[in-house]
Amino acid sequence: MGLLEAVAEDTLLSLADPDDRDGDGIRGVANIVRDPETGVNRVGRFGWKAAKASLRHQAAEALVNDMGVTSSVYPSRSCQRGATDCRGVDPASASITETELLRLSHYLSLVGVPAQRSLRSGFPSDARVSPEHDVNPTQIERGRLLFIQARCVACHTAEMKTGNTHPFAELRNQTIRPYSDLLLHAMGPGLADGVAEGKAAGNMWRTPPLWGIGSLPHVQGAAANVRYLHDGRARTLTEAILWHAGEADDSRTRFENLPKTDRDALMAFMGSL
Repeated sequence: MGLLEAVAEDTLLSLADPDDRDGDGIRGVANIVRDPETGVNRVGRFGWKAAKASLRHQAAEALVNDMGVTSSVYPSRSCQRGATDCRGVDPASASITETELLRLSHYLSLVGVPAQRSLRSGFPSDARVSPEHDVNPTQIERGRLLFIQARCVACHTAEMKTGNTHPFAELRNQTIRPYSDLLLHAMGPGLADGVAEGKAAGNMWRTPPLWGIGSLPHVQGAAANVRYLHDGRARTLTEAILWHAGEADDSRTRFENLPKTDRDALMAFMGSL
């Protein structure tokens, strides 16, 4: 996730189109959030609604809100209730030390992204290939083109480059393929949760990165164990796509109108990520 953190704010803002100037029906709104430590407004990029500006922010807020664990970012549990003076507490009294919070955020930054499994990697014809690597490169490439033709990339941006200012040198100036613009999009009433966070209305969600999504059935025991979308309502990627509405209406309709062989190819491509 450090690669997402390393993308420059200007890059994300350049992808935003809140007024739909190009008339394609896709807006994309950057969630501008307040850094709890500096008070500076920054572009949010983590969390379901992009309400956290950094991995440190995300980790510290999860610690205090979900587990009641205080840190140097949120040294008092009154921060859970949004108290304006919740930082007026000695950080030394927090549940975890600054060093521990740094270790946590550094770990989150440097966990590797799974490689796309789009090639058979030269396995001999008589070799037993494990299911996650037993792929059809031709079908996957066809699915990639269909993903573009269905305009999924209007939100699931296929490629971007990280900036040159991240504290970890190995995350700077990297070309990445997260399949996300990290922006907010209105996804229709069916997915709305009624919760507003910053510029995110109840029907707006951050485009979730798709890298690694194809590994879920293999790391969670079986495809039947995997759930998708913010509340786990979708049992398959197809169900997740069919829940898309709002700004994604056109892309969903294009997917629905594909013949089965093409839908299977698109699923094979997503399963390779």
